[in-house]
Amino acid sequence: MYRRPFTRIAAVGVALLFIGQACTLQFSESEDTGLFKTVTAGRTWRQKDVLLLRDGSTTTLSEVDVTKIVVDQRRPQRVFMGTTRGGLFASENAGEQWLQLIAGQVVLDVALDPTARCHLYFATPSTVMRTVNCADSWEMVYRETRGDAMIRGIALDYSNPSLVYITTTAGDLFGSSDGGQTWRTIYREPGRQIVKIAIDPFQPSVLYLVDAGGRISRSIDRGASWEDIMNNLSEFSDAGGMRTFETLSQPGSLFYASEKGLFVTTNGGAEWSRIGLLTPEGSAPIMLAGANARNGQEFFYITRNTFYHTVDYGAHWFALSLPSGTIPASYAIDPTNAAVQYLGFRMDRRRLEPYWYYGPESLY
Repeated sequence: MYRRPFTRIAAVGVALLFIGQACTLQFSESEDTGLFKTVTAGRTWRQKDVLLLRDGSTTTLSEVDVTKIVVDQRRPQRVFMGTTRGGLFASENAGEQWLQLIAGQVVLDVALDPTARCHLYFATPSTVMRTVNCADSWEMVYRETRGDAMIRGIALDYSNPSLVYITTTAGDLFGSSDGGQTWRTIYREPGRQIVKIAIDPFQPSVLYLVDAGGRISRSIDRGASWEDIMNNLSEFSDAGGMRTFETLSQPGSLFYASEKGLFVTTNGGAEWSRIGLLTPEGSAPIMLAGANARNGQEFFYITRNTFYHTVDYGAHWFALSLPSGTIPASYAIDPTNAAVQYLGFRMDRRRLEPYWYYGPESLY
């Protein structure tokens, strides 16, 4: 368990440190917001909103806007949930109980060190924070000072977790080889809104960048050179508007979801194929999507009101109800059991776009 889950932060120069005082949370009793879990691939869902307080008692964590859900790839019982105003939460028992790791932060992405359980990073629109002691304290390791740039993605090299990557909406990929103490520019394309950085699970020297429009770039030398791997993907009229990009468990296998379609490549992007949807093109915009990384036939996508599931590459689909009437905002699949999934909702009904389309004023 995290040793000090409830703390208040205070700024000291460029560092943020805990001072060991519990936070007062203002969450109302709502049955259809927050985070839900299924163990039946979407057939049934249960809200997971038990918040463990510092004194051992519990309360309800429900009325939060969920921005990010991350499942530990090596220890899937560990789940992390980022929110817009509630900060960052962690569960050591697959969502049954939550601990608040830090309050008052807009958490857009989370990266875990696979070699050190107590080391993790999270990104806000303007900062990257790191802990090396299970959230007893936090250090700010990067601050974005440009008014037109927001941090959107963060990733660690699993073969060398001191190597950290972050992306911005101003077209930057920054890298650090010392855990965030110093940074350098690896890639820059002004005006390109880069929202995703992914590392190939078989070759850590292979990096992928995806922007909000759906353009995918690959480097095979840790960012020294780049090439677009759109190829025939750009020929599909429904490939624009990035929703999800994932590396799968076979070498060269990638999954990409746009606002209107699902696509897979098994040869590193040389050729993409489209997965047939149940919904007609453009009739129900895709908000979230995912793939069973171990089964190349099983995929999922989520629209405003429905959860879709196929086990035969889109030949047939299950159409299932969502557990909440609010906006689907973040989605994660257990890497060891695809029937176990987490779905987060947000309460702002004014906009349906993913968070990377938002400006800073919409996130606070």
